[in-house]
Amino acid sequence: MAISALNVTGLIFMPIILIISFVIGYSIYHFIAKFLFKGKATGAQYFRSLSNCFILYWFAFIPVIGVFLQYIIGLWILGLNVFVLMKVHKLAAWKAVLVLLIPIILLLILGFGSLYGAMSPSYMVPPNA
Repeated sequence: MAISALNVTGLIFMPIILIISFVIGYSIYHFIAKFLFKGKATGAQYFRSLSNCFILYWFAFIPVIGVFLQYIIGLWILGLNVFVLMKVHKLAAWKAVLVLLIPIILLLILGFGSLYGAMSPSYMVPPNA
């Protein structure tokens, strides 16, 4: 995305941010598949299969349309992740979809909770006496 937008700062920080977010996302999905749904793959097997899917992001460098392509590629990679979870971890299709939905649902719950003040710091601090 930084290449297509010709953003110099993005060219420096975007690869670092992408690597960190990939490792965190991969770890969350692998943990859920392995320990909650008894997946069969090792971390290296899942990482190798999933990292091959990210080659598609090379097409996002095309000027102007690259910004829009990254969103289409992101949705496509979610579908590929379901396929990888089914094949590598040997999960049923509904379990593979559930592995992807659990973190999204948790993030939505945390987001709405913080939006409506359920996690406001004022509830945790006792009032002054």
